Amino acid sequence: MEINPWSKLVDTPDDRIWRGALLRLPGKPHYEEVVDFLIIEYDGGLALLVASGYKAGIVRQIMPAAAFDSSGARALSRRWLVENWSQWIGLGDPTDIWIRRDPPVPDSLPDEIDECTQGRGDQAPA
Repeated sequence: MEINPWSKLVDTPDDRIWRGALLRLPGKPHYEEVVDFLIIEYDGGLALLVASGYKAGIVRQIMPAAAFDSSGARALSRRWLVENWSQWIGLGDPTDIWIRRDPPVPDSLPDEIDECTQGRGDQAPA
């Protein structure tokens, strides 16, 4: 049985959120039904980048110094993010946010059809 790599942000035990983590949440009314944000390094800090849909590639929010983990690590504090989500991000409710700390590593190019892409229509044109 495969372990689900996603967990609810409010339930995840680790308080540090490192760059590269994905946040997935309902996107309406500003995005598609579901939107992904990617935690990125940005101008010496961290930011949320829209990683899916029509607005992909847009930096949604540069995170303030207060959002960083108190240990001094270059990571966001999960607790801070949950407590301040409405003020700083303003999209949905923190209880609806899923996190994936280890995004998948690609193992093939789009022209190499595998079980993950077969039939989804996201292969490169022949």
